[in-house]
Amino acid sequence: MKLFFFILILTTTCAGFDPFYYGQDSQSNEDLNLYGLMKERANINGKWYKVQTTFDAQNIRFKILKIQNNCVILEESSTQGLSTICLQKSKLLRN
Repeated sequence: MKLFFFILILTTTCAGFDPFYYGQDSQSNEDLNLYGLMKERANINGKWYKVQTTFDAQNIRFKILKIQNNCVILEESSTQGLSTICLQKSKLLRN
């Protein structure tokens, strides 16, 4: 019976684990943070976006142009300026 409760607690703890969570609330932080990459998707500020998708952050609209190595190249829609954000920790998943 003790083993059953141990397995139940262990399973519940592991089921809620997020490998891209770095200990800060991405909703309250206005900076652009890259938390993970998978194939043609990037996790920016806790949300997954595909390449060529536009999203709003810092009251600015950005478009994901390319995923390259551990970085994402973004284009600011209003000024057409380019910026790059990179992974801070090595939690990169690619096939």
